[in-house]
Amino acid sequence: MSSTVGEVLTENIAILDWLAAEYPVLGVAGPLGRTRLIEALAFVSTEIHRSFKPMWHAATDAERSRASAQISALLNQISDTLAGAYLFGDRPSVADFYLFVMLLWAKRFDVETPGRLTSLRERLIRRPAVEAALRHEGLLAALVE
Repeated sequence: MSSTVGEVLTENIAILDWLAAEYPVLGVAGPLGRTRLIEALAFVSTEIHRSFKPMWHAATDAERSRASAQISALLNQISDTLAGAYLFGDRPSVADFYLFVMLLWAKRFDVETPGRLTSLRERLIRRPAVEAALRHEGLLAALVE
């Protein structure tokens, strides 16, 4: 690992890009791998994540309904880009784990989610490290009921 002790890093995309650089198994290979990864992270951040705002803050039922429809459309859009079991093939990247959080939120707020993304969410929930983290945060029981 590089010497980053004492450094502060903020913003999801920057943190996840750093993780993928430090742990290449979480990145995307190929000449455009890092660029495609940042592209996916930006889409999750600027489109999907931001669209959940009415769900977490004061909003009318109509605003929440519009947000739900918008999120569902965005989830359909990213679902169409899956290159296998995950966004970039047969193993998850940091983008899949960021999307996973959005899929947990979609479940929480009853947002219609494409079957391929529901399957992705369930695959990730079954990963031992994910399961351990969810259990530690007290979230696992609500997700597997």
